[in-house]
Amino acid sequence: MKEPTVMRGKIMPKAKDSKLRISLQEPETPTLASISREEALARFLLMKKAQGVRERTINDYRRVVTLFFRRFPDAFKSEEDLSNSVYQHMAQKIGPNTYNLRLIYLKVFFNWYIEEKILQKNPLAGFKRKPPKSRIVEIKPVALRLIESGQVPLARQTDEPHDNIQPLGSARFLVWPRIVFV
Repeated sequence: MKEPTVMRGKIMPKAKDSKLRISLQEPETPTLASISREEALARFLLMKKAQGVRERTINDYRRVVTLFFRRFPDAFKSEEDLSNSVYQHMAQKIGPNTYNLRLIYLKVFFNWYIEEKILQKNPLAGFKRKPPKSRIVEIKPVALRLIESGQVPLARQTDEPHDNIQPLGSARFLVWPRIVFV
């Protein structure tokens, strides 16, 4: 039996003439179609975990990327298919917060694909965040009377120079310093 030799990280059987042969070929880089989506996601999440990302964030990455995988199972056949699928995914009628979460998580995931030399270009490269919709918050009349009477101060001063206004609140409602009375 031939003794194995190590060549570029691969174990190769020793040549018949017993001379060490060195391969100058670069190891194969994975392509979009050659790596499974599940394997790519597992490697990406492991890298994020190694970077110290919180478990909640890792679960959010998993949820957003898995949703994209489920909706577009054929997206990873080519970069063109991927771009078209991403455009369809982002064009859905969703709120700005959902859009921004998808954008952030998928953009980071595809940037990792680029770092791994699996993708050439991020399909979300030119996308920008959407501004969140303004919300009208209802303040109950009882709370409003307490605020107006001064029984519930809107804010208190602290000794900390970088953050001198602290919001005050109770278990029933939280009052922030900026309230617009219409």
